[in-house]
Amino acid sequence: MAKKRCREDEPAIRVQKPDKKRRSGQYASSSTDSDSILSEVNPNSTFDTDGSSVHEAQQENHSDLADFFADSDNAHPPEYYIQLLSSLSNHDYKGTKYADTSIALLDRVEEKWEGFCRYIRLDPIQTYKTLSVQLCHIFLEWVLNQTRGKNGRLLKGIKTQSSFHTFWKVFRLVYERANSQKIPDEIQIKIRPLMQELAEKYRLTSEGHKKATAYIEDLALIVETAVVTTRKRFGHGRHRIELCLFLQLAGFTANRPGALLDLCYRHIRVTLIRDPTGGPHRILLEFTFEFTKTFLGVKDPVTFPIPEILFDPSLVLSPHVFLLSLLFGDGAFKEWDGKEQLVSAKQLLDLHIPPGLNEFPLLLKPELNDVPVFRQISRGFEGSVPSKDQPLPYSTILRWVQRVGTLRGFRQLVHPYVFRRGAAKALDNSPNVSDSLRNLIMMHADTRTFLKYYLQREVNVDLAGEMRKQDPQQRGLVAPQEDIMRAACRMSRSIDPNRPIELTTAQASSVNELPEIQEIIRQRDEVSRRLGRPMSQHKGTPDYKLHQKLTAQLSSMRQKAKAELLKKIQYDYDQEQPMRELQLQLELAALNLPEEEFQQRLQSARSKFSNTVNRSLEGSHELPLPLKRFAEAVFTLPKPTLKEEMLRRTEAMDAGAAVCRFEEGETSRIAHNKRRRTENAVDDTAEHNKRRRTEETVDDTTEHGTSSDNRHTASESKLQEAIRSVMNDTRPKYCFICVGNPNLDIEKRTQKFYEHGDVTKHIRLTMDSSLQWRDEGVRFKGERSAKTYIEHTVTIQPGAIIDLSKDVQISGDSIIGGRAIIEGGRIQSSRIYGRVFGGSLDNTFVDVFATISGGLLTHSSIRDDSQVNNGTLYNTTLRNNAKFNGGHAIGSEISDNSQGAKYMSQGSLTTAKSLVV
Repeated sequence: MAKKRCREDEPAIRVQKPDKKRRSGQYASSSTDSDSILSEVNPNSTFDTDGSSVHEAQQENHSDLADFFADSDNAHPPEYYIQLLSSLSNHDYKGTKYADTSIALLDRVEEKWEGFCRYIRLDPIQTYKTLSVQLCHIFLEWVLNQTRGKNGRLLKGIKTQSSFHTFWKVFRLVYERANSQKIPDEIQIKIRPLMQELAEKYRLTSEGHKKATAYIEDLALIVETAVVTTRKRFGHGRHRIELCLFLQLAGFTANRPGALLDLCYRHIRVTLIRDPTGGPHRILLEFTFEFTKTFLGVKDPVTFPIPEILFDPSLVLSPHVFLLSLLFGDGAFKEWDGKEQLVSAKQLLDLHIPPGLNEFPLLLKPELNDVPVFRQISRGFEGSVPSKDQPLPYSTILRWVQRVGTLRGFRQLVHPYVFRRGAAKALDNSPNVSDSLRNLIMMHADTRTFLKYYLQREVNVDLAGEMRKQDPQQRGLVAPQEDIMRAACRMSRSIDPNRPIELTTAQASSVNELPEIQEIIRQRDEVSRRLGRPMSQHKGTPDYKLHQKLTAQLSSMRQKAKAELLKKIQYDYDQEQPMRELQLQLELAALNLPEEEFQQRLQSARSKFSNTVNRSLEGSHELPLPLKRFAEAVFTLPKPTLKEEMLRRTEAMDAGAAVCRFEEGETSRIAHNKRRRTENAVDDTAEHNKRRRTEETVDDTTEHGTSSDNRHTASESKLQEAIRSVMNDTRPKYCFICVGNPNLDIEKRTQKFYEHGDVTKHIRLTMDSSLQWRDEGVRFKGERSAKTYIEHTVTIQPGAIIDLSKDVQISGDSIIGGRAIIEGGRIQSSRIYGRVFGGSLDNTFVDVFATISGGLLTHSSIRDDSQVNNGTLYNTTLRNNAKFNGGHAIGSEISDNSQGAKYMSQGSLTTAKSLVV
């Protein structure tokens, strides 16, 4: 082959382009050498490959190398790389790249090392270079004696040998990160017996935490609780659906929680697939997980296809229902011709796969590719809406899972990894899953990882039955009791609904009587008296810092004391309840009662004790209508016909989509001093709850239409009362923001507060931090007037009078309260419940009897009995009995029994009450 002629400005030495013969010879041999090296490094590789796949991979690599060496042109000149080489140093290479959580762990251990060196007056950096066995021994003993951590916080300390050894392993990585080399082998060999001596000296237990494993039965119980519980609220209904889907994927795919939380819409594929046996089409969900541990390099993504199950006995374990609820709730399906096509689950019944094809993909919007499926909720004056780019943190999902497991009555701590262990157990027991496939699903490079960390240490096989069936005489008489063993090993075996799960008010208040807490309270009160009121004026002073430190210490001590008290109460219950039950059954058995009377008296005695334990912990309320509809749809039994079964599934999906748009509110936390009650008050409350449930049962037995109409009329009257209240001249006891939010439950919209100041507290607590309260520079005139310049985001209290100059704007999601008066100025992207005279409105909502006089309204919405006088509308919508008197309406929409304009052009007039011409 002739050489390519060089240009004058290029070097004379160039890499010769290899010909085809050399590609198939030289490169093939090098690939073979590389394969042999890899096989020597890891001879027990768990990922099997056949010869054809290796040959195809080699051919593809050869082609890439040929293209790479075909030309030596580069995007940068030689000087770029020469300068880059001189600017880099060895300090720019940190070695192993760890995940953020691992880096945080390394940093905490490094802080321990630096604190130890300061304690014994040594230089931490220099001490690394002179590390010895004696120094490591003293450091480990110093760590075991630590009682307080950062900022004086109490430390739980190291209690187990496994945690002690983990700390030493992490310290070895800290040393390696700081010195670019490992701790010498001589030190590591000599430190092992010293660590054992320290473990015996400080009585570190060798019993680690029992690794619970959740079976599929346990998963179903937890998801059921997450669907129907009202003792735990999630702020927004979407979070409830997200939690259920997270639990299902954790139990079905065996993925780590981090991989699940990083799931985006681009990793999901929804397809209508043809049944090869001739049955109805099925919905196939495919999840591709890209984000897993990458310590040993980036792994290939793994796709999990999950087909739909027709006549599913329980929709609680159907990820199709919960995922499609999220998709329909988000409007995630792709638009066509400028509008959404697939907006309801019932439309799925009308879809068919075209002839000649085996699948029909249901595409998602491309703009949602990088949007997380599990994401946070952002708060604003419009209410709570799903965030577009903020994923749920693991700490939040962990807290939810633990709380739901506690409410269900599990004695073991429920967390996401119990479902991963349960899935691993199912994969290991399945005859259809090989070890290689199990390692691929769980992203393990070696089977030893499963054996060490995931294999259940509790034998769940009936060994006696297995051995006895080997005897020819008992082979047909004795068989392993698989169902009994499975029931004995699952987590739900220990569920006890009567076991205390939290402290009562009296029990929580009793920790304040402890001597150590009383002493901290005395010191804090003494500092408070010395500072005086207001406390904020002393910020930065030593006494103020001391007060903050004592307050934090008091809170920590109270929390620790409450946890210990609850643990003691639960231990006493576990020890006393079996003996109490034993005594009760033996006493009743001695009376020789008839079976029916025996069971009645036994149940009566049990319920009496149950009421004394958990009566004051009752926090369940009636399910809001969206949640009630969804729960009824999910728990419905399979239908007899295919059409009814498909309607059952689509109804559950549409009900779930409605929950995803529903704002359910947070779990109420009542202050202790406001929930103290006597026993008589508790009895009265219990009797009231019982009577209310009886009345609800009677109502349910009446005609459905009549009871539904009565409830609807009562809700409307309560809402009208709340609307009129926020329009009074006096300060209302209703939140005018919640009253105008149609996505809230009627009970939340019409909640009446005890004091006027409680409304202000409610707004500050429930609104997002972006809603800033601007109190600086406000000059009050009279009782209800104020003059200020309003900028950024601000909330104007109901009843305020704001005088604006013409060049001042109200913008950035501001809220103008009921009966507030705005004169002049310009209002943008805000919500108005009060009165505006003159000025202009742009992208603004006019709600709940608001009045606009004059001015120009552009791209706004007027609704809910509001009124606009003598203004001009441009691309504006009037709905829900809104009125527009006089002026021009250009390109606007007037609908829902609203009154129109004198002059109408380029707009639409739909179901309007009148149009004044």
